[in-house]
Amino acid sequence: MIRPALRSALLASFLAIASFTVIGCGSKPSGRYEADNGMAGIEFKSGKAYLNTPVGQEECDYTISGDKITLKEGDQNMVVTYNKDDTLDTPFGIMHKKS
Repeated sequence: MIRPALRSALLASFLAIASFTVIGCGSKPSGRYEADNGMAGIEFKSGKAYLNTPVGQEECDYTISGDKITLKEGDQNMVVTYNKDDTLDTPFGIMHKKS
């Protein structure tokens, strides 16, 4: 049986390692992303998201929860998925980061 002090130390170590792992993996999108067909894009800058479509550009607030990014413009929401390969899975298709 593990002593209470040792158990507490092991638990604290585990939590510290887990928090560093989550922080390291919890990157967020930045810069400009564009769909392969060039018909749509999203740019993240200055705490806002700018959705570009053939109809025009919309400035959006956004929130991040895990790998989901919710773009909010008025009463409209669009949820996109931030992939580990730094792409976005959107209703317009996969968007790749542009330099």
